[in-house]
Amino acid sequence: YKSKVVKMLSSFLRHLKSRLLLPILVTVLVLIVLQVVIALWVTQYRVDGLVDDVQSTLLNGDQQVTDSLGKSKQTISLAIDNLSSGTENALNSTLSAQLGEEQKRVEQLLVESLQDTANAMANIMALAAPNAIWDGDSPRLTRLVNDLHRNDMVLFARYYDKEGNPLTRFLDKRKPKVLALIKSGEGRGSFNKLLNAAIKDPSVYVVDVEINPRGAVIGRFVLGVSNDKALQASEALSVRFTQLIGQSKKEVNQAVAVEAQVTSNAVDQAISQTNQISTKTSETLKAAIAQEA
Repeated sequence: YKSKVVKMLSSFLRHLKSRLLLPILVTVLVLIVLQVVIALWVTQYRVDGLVDDVQSTLLNGDQQVTDSLGKSKQTISLAIDNLSSGTENALNSTLSAQLGEEQKRVEQLLVESLQDTANAMANIMALAAPNAIWDGDSPRLTRLVNDLHRNDMVLFARYYDKEGNPLTRFLDKRKPKVLALIKSGEGRGSFNKLLNAAIKDPSVYVVDVEINPRGAVIGRFVLGVSNDKALQASEALSVRFTQLIGQSKKEVNQAVAVEAQVTSNAVDQAISQTNQISTKTSETLKAAIAQEA
């Protein structure tokens, strides 16, 4: 076997020395080398093109996913804004209606309580007067009226006999509301003007009680009280309700803003992770294709 190989090599070397065969052999070798180089270049070109196509496809897909997530983020943000606005309007409407009704109810209760108090005072004053009326003791009746004026809500009080003649004439003009009512009222004398204006004024409650200890009317007691404190308390309640609504709206908006930021951050993180995964996948595929090539 070795002798055969030696003979073949010897024959090949003799052919190389031949002037006729040498150019042919060289040409063949050159063609073989060129063919190999061209094949390698074409293969590498195809590999590079495939890598570029893969990268382009991944980048396009990544961009589409990013755009889709971006649009989703905008849609979510818009939905959250609409939710915030709708919640704020609904809360404002609901609370305003409920608290408005509650304010009216509280105001009515305060006014009714004040009126009940005025009725009770008038009845007590009527019960305390018969003996002084029978005795014609005007100073005693005046003391009762003066003592009653210690209550800030009392604007005026007066005793009358059964013919309607005044038994007391005390009038506290130190109170601004009394002076204002006298100025706006009609009639003869300060008290008649005061009584005339008070009956027309919704902020004043007037009580007229008959004095009839034994079933026969011997006189009347007229009392006027101011509803201002009840109305002021109602106004203060309205201010507190308005503050409550404002605070509730603020807290709702803050809560929605926090959740909106959390959602926005989650979408941004999803976009970032998508880009990272796409880049990593592209690099991995490129390396694998290059290795196979």
